Amino acid sequence: MNTQIADEQLEMIVFEVGNLLCGLPMREIQEIINLPNITKVRMPQADIEGLINLRGKIVTVINMNIRCGFAPLEARSDMRIIAVEFKDELLGLLVEKVVDSVQASADDIIPVPGNMDGIQAQIFKAMYKKEDKLIGILDIEKALFGEAA
Repeated sequence: MNTQIADEQLEMIVFEVGNLLCGLPMREIQEIINLPNITKVRMPQADIEGLINLRGKIVTVINMNIRCGFAPLEARSDMRIIAVEFKDELLGLLVEKVVDSVQASADDIIPVPGNMDGIQAQIFKAMYKKEDKLIGILDIEKALFGEAA
């Protein structure tokens, strides 16, 4: 588990991807935007949804459903793009729905269970227990470029 997570209160945004609840620390998010028109581009990676122009910056949009092994969805008004900056590049994570904003206590953050497998196990750095739900805390590097790529 990432000790940086365990040693602090963690404010994060919770969103849906397929049947997963995922969390991303607020400090990693540039902004959350309503679904704009996405310019489709031919890319070898199926999870690249296309490009958007965000105030003069070109943002590559990654369909997190496809990235996590789920079927792509038709665009809906409640879908969002979570803009993150990673290695000096602005990327957009297309997610089904932003569900919540939570303040996670270190006591409620646990390692990823050993029985979790597949791509979901690879993209989470820890789990957050909230009542009867488990929320996977996304490891943005692995989710976009690491073991899961």
